[in-house]
Amino acid sequence: MELTPCSYFFKLAKYFIKSLIAYCLKKDEELEKLYYRTMDIHIEYIEKYCNEIEKEERLKERIYELLALIALRAQTDTLRIKNKTYKGLKLRENIMQNFYIELWIIGKKLYLYIYEKCGENEELVPFSIDIPYLLRLDQVYFALKNKRIPGLLSLLYESRK
Repeated sequence: MELTPCSYFFKLAKYFIKSLIAYCLKKDEELEKLYYRTMDIHIEYIEKYCNEIEKEERLKERIYELLALIALRAQTDTLRIKNKTYKGLKLRENIMQNFYIELWIIGKKLYLYIYEKCGENEELVPFSIDIPYLLRLDQVYFALKNKRIPGLLSLLYESRK
C-alpha cells in the first residue's frame, strides 16, 4: 500500500493506540516492535514528502535517537590504530577513491576510521551528525538501523532506573 499523508496519519494513530495497550499490559517486546515500525513509517514519509532541508533535519533527529539506543549495546568490536586499541561497535565500511572508511560507535559517540592507501595514513576522527563528513546522513541512519536488535529499548529503560 502506498504511503499517503492520510495513511501516514492513520498508521501513526493505530500504532499509538497499540503502543498504549502494550504499555499498559507491560508487553515490552510488542512496544519495541511498534516503536521501530513507527520510526520506519516516519522515515518512509520523510523520504517521500519532505524537501531536502526538512529531510535532513528529521533524519538528524532519528540518527540521534538511534545512536542513543545503539550505544547501549555491548561494544565488542576492536579497532587498532597504531599503538591504541578501541572497543566499540563497527557500523559501516566504505571505500572512496584512495580511502577506506569505517563508521564506529565508541562510547556514546560516532567516529570515522579513515585509512589512506597512498600515504599509508590512518586516523580516528569524531563524526558530527550536524556537519557530516565523508558519509551522507542516510548512510549513517541505515547503518544504525541495521544494528537494531530486540531488547534495545529495555536496555534504555534499565539504564534510566
